Amino acid sequence: MLGPHSRLDIGRLIGYGSTGHVYSAVLDGQHPVVVKLVLPLSSADCASAVDAIRSESHAYETMDDLRGNTVPRFYGLWSNLVGNGQVAIPMLALVLEDVGRGLETLYASPQSLMFEHR
Repeated sequence: MLGPHSRLDIGRLIGYGSTGHVYSAVLDGQHPVVVKLVLPLSSADCASAVDAIRSESHAYETMDDLRGNTVPRFYGLWSNLVGNGQVAIPMLALVLEDVGRGLETLYASPQSLMFEHR
């Protein structure tokens, strides 16, 4: 599905993550996806944001056997440089299959979810 000239058309904001904003999007004009965009506000934020999103990307890569069933399909970590001509900061886009629902639709109250440290 992805090629060297794949295109992402970013839609509406649908949520926030610890490292970026999550948007609905369309891949190559036909595939609904969600995109977590990471654009550090300053070069000081850059290294930690890039490390965090790369870690998340690696986690999706290691769950290859579960893609499409238990976890959304992972279409990759895309990058681009944005800046003012003097300073370029990487903008990263984590692209996932749009499964149509988030935790808030699976549980009555996301705040009531119980987690334990392992």
